[in-house]
Amino acid sequence: ILGASTIVAPIFLRRRLLGVGGMGVVYQARDVTLERDVAVKTLDGTSAAGLARLKQEARTLAAVTHPAISGIHGVESWRGRPLLVVEFLPGGTLAERVRRSGRIRAAEAAGVAATIAGGLAALHDAGFLHGDVKPSNVGFAADGSAKLLDFGLARLAAGERFFAGGTVGYLSPELLAGRPAEAADDVWALAWSCTRWCRAGIRSPAPPTSRSGFGGGGSAGRVRPPRPGRRPCSRSPSRC
Repeated sequence: ILGASTIVAPIFLRRRLLGVGGMGVVYQARDVTLERDVAVKTLDGTSAAGLARLKQEARTLAAVTHPAISGIHGVESWRGRPLLVVEFLPGGTLAERVRRSGRIRAAEAAGVAATIAGGLAALHDAGFLHGDVKPSNVGFAADGSAKLLDFGLARLAAGERFFAGGTVGYLSPELLAGRPAEAADDVWALAWSCTRWCRAGIRSPAPPTSRSGFGGGGSAGRVRPPRPGRRPCSRSPSRC
C-alpha cells in the first residue's frame, strides 16, 4: 500500500486509499496530464490468475457503455504491475451511505435499483455477468447518479462451466446449490440488496465486506468456486 502523494506511473499522483479487496488495492489518484481524479486498481501480487481477472475486468468495462456502469480510462503498467484506470466516483458507495444514515428512503432505494437494473440489462445484453452485485459495488457520481462498480468477477455468460465466486450474503439459493451462474443471479442479488439494505425504516445489517470505495473491496464474505469434481454444497454457507 502506497503512502500519500506517491507518484504511481509517470502520470498519476496517488491521493488516498479507497479500498482493499480480494484481488488488489484501489486508490484515488490524480491524472496530472488530464487534470482529473481517477480510481486506480492494482493487483496485490503478480499471480497469473489475478492478472487474467484484471484483464477480463478491463475488457468487460471497455465492451459495455452505459450511464449506470463505471467508465474505464485505460490500462497502464508501473514497476511490472498492471494498473486499471477507471472513473472515480466522489459520492462514495451505497454501503457507505446506508452506514452513515442507518436507513435509506424508499423512493431513493427504488431509483437506485431502477438505475442499476438498467446497467445490468446492458451488461447482460452484451453477454456478460457481473457476479458480485451488492451495496458496496454501487457508487455515486458527483451528480448523484448511481453506477455499478467492481467487475473483478465479471465474465462471459457462456464462458463459465462452474460457479465463479461472489459474496455469500448476496448469492442466490441456486448458486449456493451449485448451479452455474446466469443473468438471473445478478438480478436476484440486486433485489436482495434492496430488500436487505434499502427498505425505508429497516436498519442496515453489519456490512459483509471490510473496506469500501471503488471496487467494493473487501474479501470478507467472499466464497471461492468449488473445485472441479466436487459435489456442490447445498447446506447453509456457514456449514459448507
